[in-house]
Amino acid sequence: MKSWITKINSLFSQISERFYNSRPDHFSLADIQRRQKQRLKRLEGIAISPPPCGKYVCYRHQQSGLQDNQCVSVLFLASDIEHHFKGKQLPLYNPQEAQALVPWIKGRDEGTDKPTCIPEDINFENMAMELIDSGYGEIECLECKRKYAASELNRTVPPIHAGWNLATYYCPQDHTLLTYQYAHFNMKKNSVEKTNCHLCEPSNNNNHVIQKIISGGKTCVDRAPLDITLN
Repeated sequence: MKSWITKINSLFSQISERFYNSRPDHFSLADIQRRQKQRLKRLEGIAISPPPCGKYVCYRHQQSGLQDNQCVSVLFLASDIEHHFKGKQLPLYNPQEAQALVPWIKGRDEGTDKPTCIPEDINFENMAMELIDSGYGEIECLECKRKYAASELNRTVPPIHAGWNLATYYCPQDHTLLTYQYAHFNMKKNSVEKTNCHLCEPSNNNNHVIQKIISGGKTCVDRAPLDITLN
């Protein structure tokens, strides 16, 4: 009897594994490690030989919580990026991104007015949101058919709840322009126990003091500073 159960379980495992591995969105651990290695190599290449950067920088933001994978473009002055983050730690996920971004921004050509897209291997989301919250940037509202400065936008942040928490940005006519997953909370006994911060690498010690996030900050207090700043 046990042998038959073992055979059935083994067959079921084989079928499940074949089905899972045949999924187009499935990546093995080896695939993930290979892709990460390639990405770090590309970031190293950007740091050594930065691609052209003009006066304006375009960030393509993937909207959070939307099923149609809608993206929105935000336009920044490269000089504003350098000015705002000068001397500060950069809210990026790893040092390699910072090592690539800094020479790219600082090596810009102010005579080139055509917007330059942020290199895809740099996750610029947290920097972009901090810039927008500080009044930098320009976003086009497709419904109003006009562009608005970041300082003209309105932002709503619902009460903290379990799961992902969204911040939403609106134009002056209340059209939704941006959605941003700013923090994830695990709830216990109707209170916030911990949060997985967007800015931290996965680790076993990701319990954060959340007051800074709740009060509008974009960095958790436990995050180790990066060595590279826009000095």
